[in-house]
Amino acid sequence: MKAEHKKLSVCMIVRDEASNLPAALWSVKRIADEVVVVDTGSIDDTPQVAASLGARVLHDAWTDDFSAARNVSIEAAEGEWILYLDADETVPPESEPKILRAISGSADAYFVRIESGVDSSAGKLFVSFYPRLFRNLKGLAFEGRVHEQIFPSLERLGARVDVSDIVIKHSGYAATADDMAAKGRRNAAMLEQGLAENPGDALALFHLGEARSMLGEHEAAIACYEGALKTGKLPQIITGVIFQNLGGSLVKLGRYQDALANLKKALRLDPGLLTVHLVMASALFGKREFDKAVEQILTYIAEAQADPKKAKLMLRHEPDIPVALVLLAKCRLAQGDVPKAEAHLNDALRISPSNGDAHVLLGRIAFESLRFGEAAKHFEAALNAGAASSRLYFELAKTYVAAGFDDKAIATIETGLAASPTDVDLLRCLGVLKIRRKDLEGAIETYQLALAVDPADAESRRRLAGLYHALGRDAAACQLLTIS
Repeated sequence: MKAEHKKLSVCMIVRDEASNLPAALWSVKRIADEVVVVDTGSIDDTPQVAASLGARVLHDAWTDDFSAARNVSIEAAEGEWILYLDADETVPPESEPKILRAISGSADAYFVRIESGVDSSAGKLFVSFYPRLFRNLKGLAFEGRVHEQIFPSLERLGARVDVSDIVIKHSGYAATADDMAAKGRRNAAMLEQGLAENPGDALALFHLGEARSMLGEHEAAIACYEGALKTGKLPQIITGVIFQNLGGSLVKLGRYQDALANLKKALRLDPGLLTVHLVMASALFGKREFDKAVEQILTYIAEAQADPKKAKLMLRHEPDIPVALVLLAKCRLAQGDVPKAEAHLNDALRISPSNGDAHVLLGRIAFESLRFGEAAKHFEAALNAGAASSRLYFELAKTYVAAGFDDKAIATIETGLAASPTDVDLLRCLGVLKIRRKDLEGAIETYQLALAVDPADAESRRRLAGLYHALGRDAAACQLLTIS
């Protein structure tokens, strides 16, 4: 769309985003009358990339305040409407006509659906809704140092805000675990700074809870969620999410009864939070109330499948039936019903062939049934699906040993130790293999490493003493057994 006057301005703030920026800018090329990019201190060629793709580039010093930078961008916008994007976001082609229709409508702003690919126990697509498209109203401004919000300003101006079916794709949550942890620490620091200035900011407390949860700091996350709830200043839809996420943190800490109490509050406030059923199932599983856990999982599956369109609108995650089926299989295994568990896991793989959790559980079932070849294939598939962990390398190596493939077992252990050099299970398994190969000195070195990691490891101590005895080092063997 090209008009004689500016109609739609796309506004962005960026820093060192040269690799992401082209996709973002190309995705709005057909609908934007102008693109305003505010660079906050890039050391790569982000400004040059933006300019080469037709953006108007401004420079603003970073002050640990996302709203301040965002406001520079919208103040420079000349369009009647503003769509704001991040550099790791794109507008898919199917959203282009929806945006053009929206800015011809009577509303002043629209909530937009942000879809982010994730890898979580609740699903593979995190969904959030923000007013990303709005009229360029006088006095409009973002608020909050991080997780900046335009909605409070829209409310004060009496803007008419509607919900749209516009989708924006976000790739930022597909970063590495280290990158996500760094992002969480950065956000937490800025949120804490903002809370020092405004201790009663309920949204900041909520977002700080999210950051703490992402960092695995669940006690701190709970304190933030509870603080946000005490303010009583949040809309019902966000309050329901807070009760859900508070319940999730309590589950992580094994406080299952407290978790269930909060999760029930979440459902009363917002019955559309279907993911609550899966979190409740996790809490009930922790309490060993497997029949009740199964009921919650089946409720989730039934409601998600009965009206997928409604579920997509109401869930904070896309319905992820394979995730539910894996949790259901865990309940069946705990109930001793292996055939049903296998059936659920195979159903999960039919929907999502690369579901690593399903492959791991099927591998364990096959191993216990002495079907070592089948077990190895499932463990290998789990690793190929990105489910790598020291425990999975150990289970695959153990399977190879049981099947008589010692060379494969050693290679698997070495790969696992390269990522987790202090994993005692892997070291003990490697020690057994070295003994089988008559490499007693190598086995001694391996068990010494295991004991250095865990001096209380009785198995490594016993095997090491036996090796010393086999090599005539009885004094060393006696010393080890005396210490034990």
